[in-house]
Amino acid sequence: GAGVWEVFYMPHIRRIAEPLGITFKPLRYSISQSGKIASDVQYDGGNIPLLGKNWLSSGGVVRAKSADAVEIVFDSFWVGTAP
Repeated sequence: GAGVWEVFYMPHIRRIAEPLGITFKPLRYSISQSGKIASDVQYDGGNIPLLGKNWLSSGGVVRAKSADAVEIVFDSFWVGTAP
């Protein structure tokens, strides 16, 4: 449903990032009543100063595929301030 959803457990991302000293949090999905979706995650490069700290974002739509399935299509991507 519509709203803001924050991911608290993401082992697939942690397994890749933590050995490098990089953190990704928070990870949020914002879904509007009209079906627009935005995904925003803040990263901190930690021990890699060149990476710094910033946001990775994407936007798109959520569509019903059937009575019990949806399709999520991200078609825009950017780095910078989260909305």
